Amino acid sequence: MNNHYEMLLITDGALAAEEHQALVKKIEDVATKSGGVIDGEVSWGRRKLAYEMRKRKFGNYVLIYLQGNGTVIEEIRKQAGYEEQILKVFILSVKDTAKAKESFEALLADPKKTAKLMTESVGA
Repeated sequence: MNNHYEMLLITDGALAAEEHQALVKKIEDVATKSGGVIDGEVSWGRRKLAYEMRKRKFGNYVLIYLQGNGTVIEEIRKQAGYEEQILKVFILSVKDTAKAKESFEALLADPKKTAKLMTESVGA
């Protein structure tokens, strides 16, 4: 049985768009060759990092939604570690990749409305 994951990949902000996309494609290929299935990808663009990573202040963010098992995740982490231009990889388990992608795209479309709904739901 495949688990569902949301992966945040942060690459060096100094990379050209083509280099960034090639790096994302390489990681997606690692996932598929390891038996995973890519459900989607959402680019978050170039953003200021919350803290410096490897003396970089900016990074290119992309969310990748995938299905796989522990072997797929291990291989992604291992291969990402070999890439100097990848600053960070966060992988979270989610219940449904389609719903997670839809929620993130809604947040991108209207951040203030989504944030208001979230604060209302948690009672903040």
